[in-house]
Amino acid sequence: MSFFGKVLVVDDSKLINSYIVEILLQNNFSSISAYSGSEALQILKSEMPDLILLDLVLPDITGFEVYSEISKVDTIKNIPVIFITGTSDAENIKHGLELGAIDYITKPFKDFELTLKVVNHFKTINANKLLMERERKLEEYSQQLEELNSTKNKFFSIIAHDLKNPLHLLMGLSEELMDNVQNFEVETVRQVAEGINSTSKQTFILLENLLEWSRMQTGKLQAKPEKVDVKAIIGDIEPLFHDVAKKKSIKLIFENQVDVTVYADADMIKTVLRNLISNAIKFTQLNGEVKVKIMKQHNFCEIIVADNGTGIDPAHVDKIFRIDSKLSKVGTANETGTGLGLLLCKEFIEKKG
Repeated sequence: MSFFGKVLVVDDSKLINSYIVEILLQNNFSSISAYSGSEALQILKSEMPDLILLDLVLPDITGFEVYSEISKVDTIKNIPVIFITGTSDAENIKHGLELGAIDYITKPFKDFELTLKVVNHFKTINANKLLMERERKLEEYSQQLEELNSTKNKFFSIIAHDLKNPLHLLMGLSEELMDNVQNFEVETVRQVAEGINSTSKQTFILLENLLEWSRMQTGKLQAKPEKVDVKAIIGDIEPLFHDVAKKKSIKLIFENQVDVTVYADADMIKTVLRNLISNAIKFTQLNGEVKVKIMKQHNFCEIIVADNGTGIDPAHVDKIFRIDSKLSKVGTANETGTGLGLLLCKEFIEKKG
């Protein structure tokens, strides 16, 4: 049997309490019984009924006092209350309604009277619940749309600015090489080619990050975990950073002497490490040091990327993993970035748990 709602019945008479409960059950309502004001307040610490039927005359405290206590507690103060009174005393009824009760029932009452009162008020209760749920969902949708719009703007900003600039540089270097190759000395040709190669690598990494992040957002990028050798993964990405570290005279140390196999998505781990190492080099001063170390910890593996670079202001830490953040900081050699790399790292790590 499915219930339309839960009612707390507070009446010290076991006969009347049982009678009300039986009527409620016949109309598909679940119920909880309390036979005193203190028992009702105790029940409300762990139960959340949709409606309270509250007798005014109770053996310990009055129904008015129970209602007063209920109104002091934020979690239950909005539960609708219908007072039950054994008298048609206008003053008591008036006082109960002034306190905030939604209605009253006088004893003795007929089955249909109680049923109509409860059913009618539940129509209002359920309508209010539906309205509140719709408002909550609208608020959620509004926040999601705001986040999506912010993400879209940031994404297009990255494409427009951070892809456009290196491509302009590549075109400029290649045109210079084409126009003057016959006049350039071998060393000059080598330097221009090195610039083209370095810019191409950086642009490729950025484009790869963009594609992987966009696939992640659309749910098309799925983790494919398998047993992988951590030393082998680091060995694959190590050569990518020799040139850029050398340019800044940064000592790049790979302490990967520990043999350990992990269950992970190899491509995701490579992306994470590639971005972390790139970030470490970017924010490390000339002649600084970047270490990559594998540590075996019981039944898991810890990979540390550490540097002695500039660090980050603690006030900005909560912004570094948000695509809508305006936080932007150039590297120690004026390298620019998008912040997308660290965001991608976080999402990949969380995706793998």
